[in-house]
Amino acid sequence: MSEIIFSYNHTRCHALKVKGLLGGEVYIGEMDGFEIYQIDPHALFDQFGFVAIKK
Repeated sequence: MSEIIFSYNHTRCHALKVKGLLGGEVYIGEMDGFEIYQIDPHALFDQFGFVAIKK
């Protein structure tokens, strides 16, 4: 599976699994051995605006 499905702000969200971060992402939590980051915290909330990187 190339994504993690989780709940954030009472919304079902998807985080794409990636090998590295680009910078500017904001850490929001951990799940299943991955750290989850919001890609652009200044944009309007988007259920697909997340990435996950292996701890």
